[in-house]
Amino acid sequence: MPAEMMTADNPFMKGFLRMYEEFIAALRSYGDCDKYADKIASWDQQKLLTSWISIAEPMRNGFKVLAHGDAWLNNMMFRSDEDVLLIDFQGCAWASPALDIEYFMISSVSDDVKITHFDELIKFYHEELVEALTKLKYDEAIPSYEELQEDLLEKGAMGMKMSNFN
Repeated sequence: MPAEMMTADNPFMKGFLRMYEEFIAALRSYGDCDKYADKIASWDQQKLLTSWISIAEPMRNGFKVLAHGDAWLNNMMFRSDEDVLLIDFQGCAWASPALDIEYFMISSVSDDVKITHFDELIKFYHEELVEALTKLKYDEAIPSYEELQEDLLEKGAMGMKMSNFN
């Protein structure tokens, strides 16, 4: 991560720290979550920021997508089983597909579905990605399913990384 991103006056760093502090305050407002807020408040902020940024880095082969950056159900409008409209594009960035996949899985998919159907969901994503890139006549190497799986494993789910910060 570039050193300039880690300075206190960097707008990205300011936004990250504000979000981190507001999250802790929101947890404390629930009344029965102080032990969780205390644990999160003790996390190494530099390590957390580095982990957060690394998930957006392109895949090893350089492949990246235009990621939504805030892919969760409240930023999706459903017209039918097949029509989904994405909204709120303020967090878009060229990034690894892992950014949106992992954020969506953590924020919007129930644990039982993640446990039972994770591989199927990743396989479906990959099939749709390949189909879209083929239709668009994408002329670079399309990542294989195995490369996508490897990227997801390397980046790790943010929730898993965050749970190991102490």
